[in-house]
Amino acid sequence: MANVAPGRILVVDDHDASRYARTHWLRQAGHAVFEANRLAQARVIVNEARPELVVLDINLPDGNGLDYCRELKADEELRNVMVLQMSASFVTDEDQVRGLEAGADAYLTDPIAPGVFVATAGALLRLSRAERTMKEMLAREQEARAEAEAANRLKDDFLATLSHELRTPLNAIVGWTTLMRTIEMDDDARRKAIEIIERNAKSQAALIEDLLDVSRITQGQLQLTWLPVHVPAIVAAAIDTIRPSAEVKGLRLVAEVTADPQMTVQGDPVRLQQVIWNLLSNAVKFTSPGGQVTAAARLDGPYVEVSVADNGRGIKADFLPLIFDRFRRAEGGPTRSEGGLGLGLAIARQLVEMHGGTLTAQSDGENKGSSFLVRLPKQVGGISGRREWTRETPIRQSKENASR
Repeated sequence: MANVAPGRILVVDDHDASRYARTHWLRQAGHAVFEANRLAQARVIVNEARPELVVLDINLPDGNGLDYCRELKADEELRNVMVLQMSASFVTDEDQVRGLEAGADAYLTDPIAPGVFVATAGALLRLSRAERTMKEMLAREQEARAEAEAANRLKDDFLATLSHELRTPLNAIVGWTTLMRTIEMDDDARRKAIEIIERNAKSQAALIEDLLDVSRITQGQLQLTWLPVHVPAIVAAAIDTIRPSAEVKGLRLVAEVTADPQMTVQGDPVRLQQVIWNLLSNAVKFTSPGGQVTAAARLDGPYVEVSVADNGRGIKADFLPLIFDRFRRAEGGPTRSEGGLGLGLAIARQLVEMHGGTLTAQSDGENKGSSFLVRLPKQVGGISGRREWTRETPIRQSKENASR
């Protein structure tokens, strides 16, 4: 028994001497042993202690051991408990067959040598543990397979979306260049065509830049330029940038930002600007005409917080935990029709985490709005005497493709 780890064993026998002997042998082998002299008592111990093995006599005052064995094996939660059927009365081959057919994992008759009994108990414990290990491995394999299949579906969906998103601006570029080459245009028409081509080329370039960002972040190759960054400045600049899009949709854009010099963090100003712009762009995209988007910056102890909230479409409860996953887009509904690769929020969160901060999302559900909160560690000492980023610094706009 040296190679069998101690187990939990229940001995059920109304004969005191037999029960004592079996219990003594098992305890000498290092096992934790429970005792019962009736089935009613055995049921309570099995439900509370969950033994790995039940040594079960057949003739009991309040029932038959064969029937209780069937009961155990029929129970979804208890069928893995091993049963060693014992009897001094039913000792024929036919009796053993009935016991095994009732579900017993082994059948021994009295009198029995202590060594044989203990070794049989040990073998059943090993078998029980091996079965449990196999089931756990199977469950993990099935879980891994399900995750792989989900990842493949996500990849296929992403490739289809990527193809569509790249083709859409490309069709506009090709279409308008063909028109410019084949028909006569006045100056206004030509200017309009050039603007459309430029807009779609920038859209396609931004898509590609987002893909490159994901690749750089994943491979640990994204370089940050560390400078003191005055957070109210980047929030105000992002608001100025997104305001035309908000006005086109008839949205009210509210800024709750004060120019507090203590609201300074150490980070890459361009990348932090990208984060705030992505959140604002997302809010504008998913808020219906007449709605409101609010951007706020505040101090919270050693942190600088930036929040972006809207009263738009909100986020479904089952999608909220996945909102920052790469390539994730909410299934069905109007969200899908907005397009995008589902990269904006994933990139934003990773950039915030690279700055030692956190980005979280909240929503009470569909059509109940949403809010995003950025928390960044405050730089001690403010911005005095240090190079800082200002609103006049050029910004890089990411394509408006952060999809919920």
